[in-house]
Amino acid sequence: MNKNDDLIRLIQGLNEAEAVGYLAFAKARTKRTDARQIKLFNYLRKGPQSDLSTKLYGKKGNNAYYALKSRLQQNLVQYLAIQGFETDQRAEMETLRLLLAGRKLLQRECYSLARKTLKKAEKLAKDSEEFNLLHEVYLTMISAAHLMKIDAGKLKSAWEANRVLIDKNDRLALLFMNFKTNPDAQRLKTLRKLSSELEIEISSDLSVKSLFEILDLYTDAASREGNYHLITAELEMVEKALTSKHPSLLNTHNYYDLLFLLALSFSRITQFNRALHYLSLLQKSDQQSKSRTEEVIMLQALCNNYLGKAMEAIKCLEHAALDRLDAKCLLASFYLQQRQPEKALRQLNKLKHQDLYYERHYTVQLVVKKNLLLLLIYVDLKMENLVDSQHRKIQRKRTTLEKIGEERILDFLRLILISNENRNALLTKSFSDKLEELTISDFAEDVFAMSFYAWLKSKSENRPLYEVTLELVQNMT
Repeated sequence: MNKNDDLIRLIQGLNEAEAVGYLAFAKARTKRTDARQIKLFNYLRKGPQSDLSTKLYGKKGNNAYYALKSRLQQNLVQYLAIQGFETDQRAEMETLRLLLAGRKLLQRECYSLARKTLKKAEKLAKDSEEFNLLHEVYLTMISAAHLMKIDAGKLKSAWEANRVLIDKNDRLALLFMNFKTNPDAQRLKTLRKLSSELEIEISSDLSVKSLFEILDLYTDAASREGNYHLITAELEMVEKALTSKHPSLLNTHNYYDLLFLLALSFSRITQFNRALHYLSLLQKSDQQSKSRTEEVIMLQALCNNYLGKAMEAIKCLEHAALDRLDAKCLLASFYLQQRQPEKALRQLNKLKHQDLYYERHYTVQLVVKKNLLLLLIYVDLKMENLVDSQHRKIQRKRTTLEKIGEERILDFLRLILISNENRNALLTKSFSDKLEELTISDFAEDVFAMSFYAWLKSKSENRPLYEVTLELVQNMT
């Protein structure tokens, strides 16, 4: 089953509490004849798997299996809808209840109590950034301000200020639509141009949800241009806006999504301590999905490794024992940096599937980098027969790499082979010049590319790999 399948994304996105809650929900309504639905859920909770139809029904491509998937998906959507009203929308529902109660009290001419109730609704809507609901509260208060003895001037000012906030957040929706429907090679330039045209500024006037959405746009643009340093100003503006938010907003999915995006972005510009700060806030939450929890662990390990805490990073990943291609590649690269190629090889040998499977469930780039990492390990272990076969394996992806703009992997491959065939070539000016052509700034935001560059540089200068790696990172700070 492909990881891009809606069902697998849905199940992997559940946190532990949601998964337990769904199982209770499903068991309460599942007939004995449909117990396979719970079995399928438990299988998919462990990650993408093959031959589930055979495991559940004893044969491949069974129509009953596809019907089972459909029922599971429908039940999950129903559960999340019910659970959403009980949790995510708690503030919104409470505000709505207070608003309706206030209107009923006005009908019964209980003006003093109506005023107190609507004031509670106003405060709750403000604190939870429910600007549209707050607008309805203000309209109700305006309609009976004379009866509830509310200062008309102050109420008018509050209503106008809220209309401004609604407008700012609504314009962000237009920005999102215009940006996503008009692909452009110069995405960052286009994004800034559209933001200027729509008069959108990153400030505390934007809700936490809006701050996440606009930062998501900027990080997407930076990722496509391969340079997160270009959005340093936007990162700092989002960070500043977040500090002024009400405490009630700091326990929502939007808030935690924003924290992770900040941590990821700061790690990409080698500000690892700032990234760890946001990761520490994330770890206090029990609302994280299984996949997000794993991403937090990997990012924390990466930050610690490049802050010189290699053993801490390695122990973190060893303890987590994540069954993911990216996690195993990360741990293998850490072992290689610590002159432990045997451990690195054992780690990659734990991968259970062929490359084609991982290309479907991750990316072609990551699979090729995994193979390049294996090549470095074979070189360090002097496994010459495996070096040759691994070289051919990567070369077979030449056309694909050129098509997706990853020609630099082929540059790495060429220099690795030169160094392996003739160790003396490492010390020549010719090799040094070729290495310098691979500008380190081009790889600063790609942990594996940096590892390959550092490996070549350490061989050329005859210095420890980890020492060279930390030096490169320090120079990028």
